[in-house]
Amino acid sequence: EQRSKDNAAKAKELDELKAATQTDAERLADAQKRAEEAEAKVKAYEAKAERAGIVAEVAARNFRLQSMGFDALRSMLEGK
Repeated sequence: EQRSKDNAAKAKELDELKAATQTDAERLADAQKRAEEAEAKVKAYEAKAERAGIVAEVAARNFRLQSMGFDALRSMLEGK
């Protein structure tokens, strides 16, 4: 456990040293990369939410159809 903590501390120290020696252009490139990754995640979450909404809507329609009696269903299909 102590070795793991030491490794984490050294990794953090290395990241800080790397950040301190980066040029402005490198920092900007890193920030742009993080922004693009975040945008991709947001799009994936939005797509997943849209699919979930469609699934919920279809399930609700199916439930309503299953809840209807045979005569009511036939009337609906015949446009009465």
